[in-house]
Amino acid sequence: MAEKTVDTTHALITLEDLKDYLKDPGDQFDITLTALINAVSLYLEKECGGRIFIEATYSTLYLDGTGNKMLRIPHYPITSITSVHENDVLLTGGADYSTSYDYVIYGAEGEGYLWKGGGWAEGLKNIKLTGLKAGYTLATIPEDLKLAAKILITKEWEKQQNKAGAEDVRTIGEYTSTWNFKKDEFTQNVINRYRRMVP
Repeated sequence: MAEKTVDTTHALITLEDLKDYLKDPGDQFDITLTALINAVSLYLEKECGGRIFIEATYSTLYLDGTGNKMLRIPHYPITSITSVHENDVLLTGGADYSTSYDYVIYGAEGEGYLWKGGGWAEGLKNIKLTGLKAGYTLATIPEDLKLAAKILITKEWEKQQNKAGAEDVRTIGEYTSTWNFKKDEFTQNVINRYRRMVP
């Protein structure tokens, strides 16, 4: 029997969560459901501008200074940062906006910003971040995002069970997909809400 593995670097829900949502279809469909979890999770990442939702650590990241006080970080919500350099100068980070710190991690709504009172010096790739840890753990993924994944998977699952839409092109290989999930209004609103902010 083929191995069934949820891709823990991308999957937005667990197999157990999905089976509970589907009213437990039985273990005989685990391989198919796992493939759908992986494919839909990657699909949502793509639809959200290439955003990676599951928490990961990025060893080195270079960003352009814009002169603004808020510097957008492409991976978020931010958990921690080992170091931040601006024009090769090490900055100190803190948890409040006092003058004791050069910058503060800002992301009350799960956003990804670094705030610097004097503004970030303008330049190309002049801001260097090391050890950026960002993203959601499986336990902290927003409920609406998880529900969107379940809705999309359920639509495809029902198509397969009813043998409807057999003429549509669908492939699941290496967790990529070519079929059209035909997003409903709720799912589209979720995608719009979590679409990646471009620095």
